[in-house]
Amino acid sequence: SAFTLSNLEDLRVAVSSIATSTADREQDLVGEPDGLLIKEKAKEKLRMEFAMAATAFKKFNTKNTNLMTELEEEMAETPDLESMLGKFQEVEAAVKEQAEDVLERLRPLQEKLDSQGDTNNPHTPETVDSLQAGVNMLLSRIAADITSVRAKLDIEEKHKRMAA
Repeated sequence: SAFTLSNLEDLRVAVSSIATSTADREQDLVGEPDGLLIKEKAKEKLRMEFAMAATAFKKFNTKNTNLMTELEEEMAETPDLESMLGKFQEVEAAVKEQAEDVLERLRPLQEKLDSQGDTNNPHTPETVDSLQAGVNMLLSRIAADITSVRAKLDIEEKHKRMAA
């Protein structure tokens, strides 16, 4: 019948349109180099790279925070403040060097992710700012300990001069 032929032709047109639309959408998703899947894989690579470096740096920061606790306990028990000053200065130098290196590598990664609208990394809660804040706290603690040791050394020196 004419009605059935018309409906079948409409159906063929609709199926053809769906096939074309599906092929177009597939091209959008996986087409080179602008496909959404390609872009998402690149973002995921950046997120993973950032997360791995941030996690490693956080562990480094935690390890040095624990080391500072040990050194502070050692300082309370040792009369050799010169060696303690040297140990604190070594930790300070290592933390500054590592922080500068890692944060300089992470900053462009975060900026690139941010510019792509990707502000929530599911692999880490850390950001450059949170890592910077953590290292600033550690460096402030180290600086306070160095200041304390230097003050104690100055007092010892004044006592020696007064006794002489």
